[in-house]
Amino acid sequence: MIYLFFYILWSYIIFKKNRKGSFLRSLPRDIKKLNLGSSHGVFSFDHTGKNEFNGAQDSQTFYYDLKVLKKIYSNIQEGATVLLPVSYFSFSSNELWSSRDLIKYLKTFSLGDFKGKIKLEYIFYNFFPLFYSLKKKLNKKKIRVKKTREQRIEGHVKLFRDKKYLKHNESLLSEIIYLLQKKDCKIFLITTPFYREYNNFFSKDELLVFFTYLNNFATKHNATYLNYSDNKYIANNRDLFNDFDHLNLEGRKKFLEILSGDFKAKL
Repeated sequence: MIYLFFYILWSYIIFKKNRKGSFLRSLPRDIKKLNLGSSHGVFSFDHTGKNEFNGAQDSQTFYYDLKVLKKIYSNIQEGATVLLPVSYFSFSSNELWSSRDLIKYLKTFSLGDFKGKIKLEYIFYNFFPLFYSLKKKLNKKKIRVKKTREQRIEGHVKLFRDKKYLKHNESLLSEIIYLLQKKDCKIFLITTPFYREYNNFFSKDELLVFFTYLNNFATKHNATYLNYSDNKYIANNRDLFNDFDHLNLEGRKKFLEILSGDFKAKL
């Protein structure tokens, strides 16, 4: 009996610790400026002000952009400015890029936010954390093979050309925009800056089709599309990037200066 007591106590402590790891814990009560998105949103925006929030996470898909939006919706002010990063691979996922990405959402959402087998993941993670930890250690899929830079980008190119989930993601992005429009938000779809070598992996003709598609999509949904993927003040300067597609702090500062000027012209 005493072992059961200590197990329950230890599980509760881990549960509380896990919940403290939620990226929504720093959520402002009244959000005037917000971005969602994947790691391109994480590294490109600095929404740390009193009424600002960076809701991006590494590998975050439109599916979880929508989940995050619904979770924080009541905190978003009428007329807020919302930035929705759209990368070359954004329309190519279903729900998750990898099961490894799930853990940050198990910390953040409730059981009812999940479906199917992920409900079991949630229950094990939050209520049987010792078993969850053991299960992960026994799972051979946990072993990651570190990819070279070229392999990672070639993976992006493959995803860029994959249209399997295009309609699915169009629907998700449309719902995100619809919810924001109900609050009269100013909505910007943004492709963040990439180093020129990253863009060179992609066909210029294919990129032109992609940018035209996004511009038409934004216009159809009464939003604005801004493309900074090859911005001449950033894309040619390797010193502004952590790697080929993620800005460093200096790069982010430069990008936000440019973005601020463009916002003044648009708003």
